[in-house]
Amino acid sequence: MTSVQLYCGGGEFEDIALANLFARLELSRAALADPFAAERIEVIGDVSKRLLADRRTLNRPAIAYFAHWTRPAALRDLARRFEATSPPDVVCVPRGVALHIPPKNVETIFLFSWTLAYLAGNANLVRLPAQVDSVMLEVIDLLVERLRATQQQTEYFVRYPADDAINAALCGAADARLVWGGDAKVAAFEKFPLRNGGKAIWFGDRYSYALISGEALEAIDGAELKRLARNVFVDIFTFDQMGCSSPHKIYILGDRRRHGQVVAALADAVQEEAARSGTNISASHSIRKIAEAFALAAENPGADVAFRSGELTTVVLPAPRRAEDRLGGGFLTVEFIDDLNEVIAQIRSKHQTITHYGIKKDALSEIARRGGRFGLSRIVPVGQALDFDAVWDGYDLLRELTRSIRLR
Repeated sequence: MTSVQLYCGGGEFEDIALANLFARLELSRAALADPFAAERIEVIGDVSKRLLADRRTLNRPAIAYFAHWTRPAALRDLARRFEATSPPDVVCVPRGVALHIPPKNVETIFLFSWTLAYLAGNANLVRLPAQVDSVMLEVIDLLVERLRATQQQTEYFVRYPADDAINAALCGAADARLVWGGDAKVAAFEKFPLRNGGKAIWFGDRYSYALISGEALEAIDGAELKRLARNVFVDIFTFDQMGCSSPHKIYILGDRRRHGQVVAALADAVQEEAARSGTNISASHSIRKIAEAFALAAENPGADVAFRSGELTTVVLPAPRRAEDRLGGGFLTVEFIDDLNEVIAQIRSKHQTITHYGIKKDALSEIARRGGRFGLSRIVPVGQALDFDAVWDGYDLLRELTRSIRLR
């Protein structure tokens, strides 16, 4: 295969020969911008304003977050952060062409990596999934329309069937590559060299969990319980719990006998939020959750299983385990711990995010200081598991997507 399909907007694609695409990419190197160039900030800010002005965005949480994350004030703050961390006597320039390979399960993630690469001044080539949600196409259409108005010839959205020859060719034309989607996908691309060595940025399999204080749960009133339940719901049910930062386990700092009832009340409130929000879990996946819950109960005498109308299934286990359950779709294990050392002892290199509630700042700092040696890249409040940042999975992405030229 010597061609790919180039997205033109409005749901339309056109075939473009690889040779022609590479010629365009080479020309785009002459159109690279300085990091946080005013015209690029304006493009992203305008798209954000249009999304926020669309009432439908309120019912599209992932898109609403992207629109909020890219509002002009946030972009100015991001630019200030980048400038403030630039060493003296260093000039930062874009790497060149960045190739983005998004995951299938979290479509919106490429919007963030593309935005950062674009703001860093790069040209970008995005491989779209074979099937793109209609809502995502609307956002891409806004980008294509706005970019076309600026006459910038640096951004390309393409699709093509999985093909090693095409992947190798595209990698050979790219100065940076961002691959999302798990270890198998990373392995499929790591064999392909980038242009002049290039910069490979990997987002492989990750596991995340929550840490909640039993004492804090005991002390909250009904309104606060609902608020917490809403935040847990957002962390768990967005992207069907398949995001790398979505928690699959909750550690409860406390005693099972003393705090079991308040934990159950929280789970009930999360279920109510899921039902109220119209969460739809397929019957087949609900059956899978039931089977997995009973299997865990059989392996762990003393476990308590609770099925909550198909949306949320919880298994309260008698002791902390190193096992990592990744069933998703509203499946949680709950494990009680006596002190935070038990959490630190569980941290592994593939662990990414801990969300927390009711844990003191100095305790969180201790987890970061000691546990961060073995894994982890984020410790954030419950409800912010999926909040994207320019520092993600241990990468400062703006730094990774620029080159630093030392002046003396």
